[in-house]
Amino acid sequence: MVPGMTHCQGGDGPTAFGQSLPAPALRPDRSHDIRAALEQWVERAIAPDSLMAHDTNGTATRLLYPVGR
Repeated sequence: MVPGMTHCQGGDGPTAFGQSLPAPALRPDRSHDIRAALEQWVERAIAPDSLMAHDTNGTATRLLYPVGR
């Protein structure tokens, strides 16, 4: 769950982390893009430590953590 995020994308604050075309990642790496993070996890067994979300302007960010942290 992402604080302030509506269903799948959008909402108040930083809620974009590459989960869809309207919510692109700030950078195409596994620290900012959920798809890149999942690819590394599935193909190389490198689980994500965290994920950085940003707002639609790319100015505000929020650090997201995996479940269980």
